[in-house]
Amino acid sequence: QEFLNLGNTILGLMDKGCQIICLTARHISEFRVEEMIEDESVVRCLSSKSFPATDAVKRLEIPNLLTGLSAAILSIAIVKGLPCFLLVNYVDLFTPDSMTLQGYQSIFKLKCLQESSLEKPNVSEALKSRQLFRPSNNLYI
Repeated sequence: QEFLNLGNTILGLMDKGCQIICLTARHISEFRVEEMIEDESVVRCLSSKSFPATDAVKRLEIPNLLTGLSAAILSIAIVKGLPCFLLVNYVDLFTPDSMTLQGYQSIFKLKCLQESSLEKPNVSEALKSRQLFRPSNNLYI
């Protein structure tokens, strides 16, 4: 309920005919699956029926549950019949680095993005340019 108004506002700004793509991250401890493969990055998706079908990303398995703004946007889009795709990147840490951001590269497998003018970014170069890895003044022993 707390994200319902914000989700409606965001969708109200959308032009007719647009496709919605939501990106979200969740901690890996929230991912529920019978057998976990350690080396696999865990990226899953959910989409509305009106979003073009894709096998580019695995669908989120039951009994996983999503909450928050991205889930609200997807829910509202489903009710309104809008095309919406939600990508969930399950990560160990919420600190942006090349490993945690790598899961988002999956969106470039979507046909709508391949047909667009968006270019796939070089994640490590983008992080270097943002200077997120400044040397720490702390000493840990």
